[in-house]
Amino acid sequence: MKTLMRARKAGPRSFLNRGVDPWPSQAVAESTDNKLAVQVLKEIADEELARAGELLRLQHELASNDEKFYANGAKEVEKKIKKMK
Repeated sequence: MKTLMRARKAGPRSFLNRGVDPWPSQAVAESTDNKLAVQVLKEIADEELARAGELLRLQHELASNDEKFYANGAKEVEKKIKKMK
């Protein structure tokens, strides 16, 4: 059985490649070969993503004045994506 400690290492979904994984359940699921653990942890990871979406939507609702900053930030990321391609 793979060790669960691998989940703490930076992986392909790690946050900004700094070893911080915003979806720890997904990382743990990928670090084990226990089929039950993989199934349950992947479901939890999907739920974590849904919660992140809920929080993002709430942030947009509560701070609607910040929309221009979100748009500017998105444009900056788009520029970086184009440079990387």
